[in-house]
Amino acid sequence: MEEDNIARIDNRRARLQRLGALVNPETIKQYMFGTDVASSCPLSGLPDEPDNYHTVTISVTRDGSRTRLVLIQNRNPTAEAREHYEKNWTMVLAGLKKLLEE
Repeated sequence: MEEDNIARIDNRRARLQRLGALVNPETIKQYMFGTDVASSCPLSGLPDEPDNYHTVTISVTRDGSRTRLVLIQNRNPTAEAREHYEKNWTMVLAGLKKLLEE
């Protein structure tokens, strides 16, 4: 497996309470490509086995007037997969930032 990929945003206007957008399905749909969120089984096309699971870790910190969100996804099978996930997460977080700054 390749190293973890990272996507991050810094946001001056986001309030920490608005970061409920990370877990609210209706809000997630607004910045995650229209996704209907439900947790059940993996949709990667790979067998439903722990070796094929990713862990996505999101940390939120406050630095003065800024809020920093860092997303890390582990267990990327190849460098190409890592790049693909990194691009997708970067787009998702850009959408989240835009939503939070509205």
